[in-house]
Amino acid sequence: MSQSVQRCPTCKTEVEKSQVECRVCGMNVKTGESFQDKVKRAKRAETHPEYFHRGILAMVLFGFVIFILAGFMYQRSREKILGREITVIKRLRKTIVYFRKHIERLEELDGMVAARKYEDADKAAKTLIKDLNTELGVVRETIKAAYSDDEEGRVEAAKKSERLVAVSLLENIKAKTEHRLDIIKRRGS
Repeated sequence: MSQSVQRCPTCKTEVEKSQVECRVCGMNVKTGESFQDKVKRAKRAETHPEYFHRGILAMVLFGFVIFILAGFMYQRSREKILGREITVIKRLRKTIVYFRKHIERLEELDGMVAARKYEDADKAAKTLIKDLNTELGVVRETIKAAYSDDEEGRVEAAKKSERLVAVSLLENIKAKTEHRLDIIKRRGS
């Protein structure tokens, strides 16, 4: 064996000193690392193409799952909002029907005044004001009860505001009726 040749520690094949790896088994003659060890180390490295593609695939899959989840959550929130809006519309319809009778009575009162039936208009105005005062008392009591029962937030804010709007509308109709009553008294005398 010449000085320019050395033996592979694994397979004992002659390897020239200028070569780094054994041609037969792939052993690194200078470091003593086998070819299989080098492959395993490369596969474990984060820069290995196999792991890089898996990482990209995992990120794309994760992004897709997040996208689907976000869409689902968005749709559920829209359905809740739509459900609340439908409930509010139904309540408004009931409220309009409820106040329509008072507005119609006020319009009848205007018709009586226009027809110069002042005595009938006076009686109708006083009856309407009495009825409105009764309803205002009932609504105000339900508001007081709702606020006193609301220690733990059991009464919804929407219901409270709905009742406050009812009080405002009833007071408005009452004020208009009282104004008509003043007109009736001036014209009737």
